[in-house]
Amino acid sequence: IMYQAGAWAYAKTSVKYTATVWHHAAAVFAAVDDRRVYMDGGNKGTEATSRTPGAMAKTAIAVMPSDAYSLYMDGYLAEAAVWNIALTDEEVATLAKGFSPLFVHPQNLVAYWPLIGKLSPEIDVVGGYDVSLVNAPTFGGHTGVIYPTAPIVVAGGGAPPPPSRTPRAPTVSGVPSAHF
Repeated sequence: IMYQAGAWAYAKTSVKYTATVWHHAAAVFAAVDDRRVYMDGGNKGTEATSRTPGAMAKTAIAVMPSDAYSLYMDGYLAEAAVWNIALTDEEVATLAKGFSPLFVHPQNLVAYWPLIGKLSPEIDVVGGYDVSLVNAPTFGGHTGVIYPTAPIVVAGGGAPPPPSRTPRAPTVSGVPSAHF
């Protein structure tokens, strides 16, 4: 993760990812001097340079923000989310096990993009901050995510209907030259 407000400050994980393998990546901005990045629920990297964030003007997923937006991630991408609180190590590990962001502090989710990869804009199912696809990303399969299910309401007694299976959401894969 990188932050730029007059000067760069970045945290990096202790391992690299493989572009053709699904991984979980998370970034946490806990305080002006506490930034953390994780790969696959662990491998935490930290950064403690004091940086006071300014107003957020852009949201970019799988690309290093710049005037040209030319440094894209090469790999699979799905289930991007932003919270207004700092997640703990344990909460990041829960997400890395394949649980949807809707399971972790749903009341604090600011934005959540499943990243289906078939339409542009991609829908933010929580905050309405839809994002546009750029640079022709390709669509691929999904590693599998555990989603919350709707409650089953039974009126008048009797056995409830059999539970339905929550379908796996497809995702964007192989974003040109580009989970949170």
